Amino acid sequence: MSTPDIRITLRRDVKEGNIKIENYISEFDKLKKQIDALQQAVDKMDVVKRSGGIMTGYLTMRPTPGSNIGVGFNSEDKLLDIGLVGASDGQFYLKDWKNNKVLLDKSPTGVFNVFADNLLKKTGDIIIGLLRFNSLGQMLMAQPDSATGPSARGLHYADKDTDGSVNRGGIGRFKGANNGEEYLYMGFGTNPWDSQSGLIVRPDGSATLKGKKIAIADNDIGWTNLPTTGVDVVPDRIMKYKRSGEQVNVIGSIRNAQNATVFATLPVGCRPVQDIAVPAIMITGGVNTNFCEVTVKSDGGIFVNGVQSGNTIHIAMNFLI
Repeated sequence: MSTPDIRITLRRDVKEGNIKIENYISEFDKLKKQIDALQQAVDKMDVVKRSGGIMTGYLTMRPTPGSNIGVGFNSEDKLLDIGLVGASDGQFYLKDWKNNKVLLDKSPTGVFNVFADNLLKKTGDIIIGLLRFNSLGQMLMAQPDSATGPSARGLHYADKDTDGSVNRGGIGRFKGANNGEEYLYMGFGTNPWDSQSGLIVRPDGSATLKGKKIAIADNDIGWTNLPTTGVDVVPDRIMKYKRSGEQVNVIGSIRNAQNATVFATLPVGCRPVQDIAVPAIMITGGVNTNFCEVTVKSDGGIFVNGVQSGNTIHIAMNFLI
C-alpha cells in the first residue's frame, strides 16, 4: 500500500487568487520503508534498549588487571548512590558511596564479611539489648579437647563494658586436662571455677561450697526399719535408722545378741567411713544396768561386744558419713 499523493494548497494563495501549487510527495514512502528496515535490523541484533528490556543469557563484565568494574544505582540528588563492585584481584563488595561505607565484602581468599551494626559477629561481639531465646531455642557451648589443658566455659560477669575479663563471678562448667575432674560451678571473683571458693556440683550429684561438702536432700532417708538376724527385737522398740544430710541415726532395743556377731547391716549411703564403736545401755538380770559396746563397721555391719545371752541392749547412736 503506497502513501496517497498529497496536494498542498496554500490558503494565502487561494485568497489572493494566486496560481495553486500542487506538490506530490512520494518521499514518505521511502522514509517509512527505511524506518521499518532499521527496526527489523535492530530486532535482529538482539540488543537491550536503554528504556528497558529482557535479557535471557549471562552478562559478563571483565575488569582489566588492576581495575574495578561494577553496577551502580543512583538518583540525580544522590540520596541513592550504591553499587556492586568486582575487582580484578577477586574481591567483590557492595558499597554505599553516599555514606562511604562497605556493606558486605567477599575477600580474594573467599572470606565473607557483613559490616552491619545490628548483627553479631561469629568471632565475638557485644550486644546492648536483650538476647532472648524462644521456647524452642537453646544455647550449646562446646569446650576444647581435654588434651589442650583445663578449661572453664560459661556465663561470666564484669562490672562495666570496658572490663575485658571476668572480675565479678560467673556460672559454667570446668573440665580438667587429660579427662580429669569435671564439675559445674557458680562463684564470685575472677576465678569462679575455683572449687575452694564457689559452689561446685559434680557428676555423681555431690556438691561442695567453698570446699566443704553439702548435704543433699535427695539422699535423705526417713525413719526406716532395719532388718535383724540372730537376735530378738523388743516389740515396741524395733531397730530403725534415718539419714539427714551426712548424719545417720540408729535406734532400737534387742535381746539375746551373740557377742561380736553381726545382727544387722546398714545400707550403702548410711555407712561410716571406718569402723566406729559407741556405748550402749545393757540390762542384766532384768534389773541391773550396765554398759556394752556397739560397733558399726565400714561395710554397714552392726554387732555388740561384752554381752551375755539374755541381756537386753538399748541402742541410740548417731554418726557422720
